[in-house]
Amino acid sequence: MIIRDTETHKIELVDNVIIKTFKRGYEKYNNDQLGNLWFEKWKDFKIKVPSIVDIFEVTSERIVMEYIEGEVTRFRYCTKTDLNNLLKYYYEIMTATLETCNEDGYYFLHEDMNAKNIINSQNKLRLIEPDAFRIVKNLDLSFFIMNQMRFSSRMLFV
Repeated sequence: MIIRDTETHKIELVDNVIIKTFKRGYEKYNNDQLGNLWFEKWKDFKIKVPSIVDIFEVTSERIVMEYIEGEVTRFRYCTKTDLNNLLKYYYEIMTATLETCNEDGYYFLHEDMNAKNIINSQNKLRLIEPDAFRIVKNLDLSFFIMNQMRFSSRMLFV
């Protein structure tokens, strides 16, 4: 079943597995950003944050991952408890990113830390959209601060 079909990619659900295919001309980065090296970095990150989506196959043209049943976090409408749990989860991912720095100084960073990419599945938060992870040389901490400010400012109004 086709879940989404856009100009850049198609997302299908096949036998309880999600297949995200990047369309010609929109292939997702080079083999360093979505290929064997990326997959190895993802496996290391998965050890630190086991709740991120499972991936079965990855190339620059497609990513095959587990289908996670649950609800997308409704950032504007969630409770203070939900928001608090979301922020704790964000810190877990941020900490894991900082721990991924290798001897060459590269990090593994999820560049789309948006509540819509976090699903509540059986009272457990799970990060989806794995292709938003990047191997980056320079880590701009303002990225973390901006997301934290967005979450924190939302907590003021709950």
